[in-house]
Amino acid sequence: MGENLEMKNLEATAEQGDMEAQFKLGNMYYNGEGTEVNYEKALYWWEKAAEQGDADAQFNLGDMYYEGEGTEVNYEKALYWWEKAAEQGDAEAQFNLGRMYCQGEGTEVNYEKVLYWWEKAAEQGYAKAQFATADMYYCSYGEGMSWDKEKALYWYEKAAEQGHMKAQFKTGCMYYKGDGTKRNKEKALYWWEQAAAQGHERAQEYIKANSNNTPKSSVKNLSNTVELKDFSESDDENEYEACAKVWDRILYISVTADILPLEDMLPMINVMLKGLDSQKEAFFSDLIDSYLPQAEDWVLNLCEESEEDSTDEKRCFITDDYNEIYLPISKEDFLDSLNLSIYVSYDKDESDILVEGYINCEPDYFAGHSIEFIVDGKGNFEIEGLAG
Repeated sequence: MGENLEMKNLEATAEQGDMEAQFKLGNMYYNGEGTEVNYEKALYWWEKAAEQGDADAQFNLGDMYYEGEGTEVNYEKALYWWEKAAEQGDAEAQFNLGRMYCQGEGTEVNYEKVLYWWEKAAEQGYAKAQFATADMYYCSYGEGMSWDKEKALYWYEKAAEQGHMKAQFKTGCMYYKGDGTKRNKEKALYWWEQAAAQGHERAQEYIKANSNNTPKSSVKNLSNTVELKDFSESDDENEYEACAKVWDRILYISVTADILPLEDMLPMINVMLKGLDSQKEAFFSDLIDSYLPQAEDWVLNLCEESEEDSTDEKRCFITDDYNEIYLPISKEDFLDSLNLSIYVSYDKDESDILVEGYINCEPDYFAGHSIEFIVDGKGNFEIEGLAG
């Protein structure tokens, strides 16, 4: 009863033109405080307060017209009321207004106004606007806009400092590549770590790729033969995995034993491994002659050069997954980059195993492509080319 009396008194005051009462009454109807939720009445009273200049009511009206609460969706009215609130300094209204000008909702697309309103909100510390403003300066979208990497970094970092995960990742990328600033790997890793802690998967991958302490499987206890106990079952039926040592490095082995049991394939696998291991010099010679020059061509064509880290003797390039590559690539660096894996199955027609091999490089000289090769049962190889 007391609550109903309070609402009646508030409504009487609101009807007399009291802006605060009108705004409070709108809140009560919108949230169901002391009455049932009634979006139409919330809209009515907020509009009364908004017409008198209440910025919060103006913002709320923009929301209601944008979402179609208590009324039909009306982007023109949403734009009108958010602009009223934005002009009074409401940062969220400024951001929403920029988004509407960006998407052409209730108005024509106008990138000058997008940047104007987003930057207004960014200056007030609104993290979403800081990130969006940075994107505009980084991507240079909109007629008449030009890149400004320094401003992009400034706003990305401002948003990153407030915990914006995507901004933390982008800030790390800019410091790593030297976009808008000098290259700074320490800052890059710092910001990637902040993003990774929030679950950003690419940041986690980049940290792993750039960590000097990334654990690598040891070849110390491996040999160029495998035993049954060396294999573990994969998730798929009749699929097994193991590691061996070939060419003084790890070879990852996957075996499909759907035709012949693994124990029956094992002698053939070991003959193949010993034969392949004995052809190290020939295999490496073919790789160096044919694929080292290709690796340099791929890097030159696809990777961005870091002029700060380039010298007269060595040019530094940054891969898409944020690794450094120095050209020219030495034979030692190229061979050290090789990661080997083979897939073994049984060919019933040939009564022998069928072996497909793949070489991936780390750093990734070939932009996600692998060097593909095949091996016969005696370990004789044939390099077939790039795949993937």
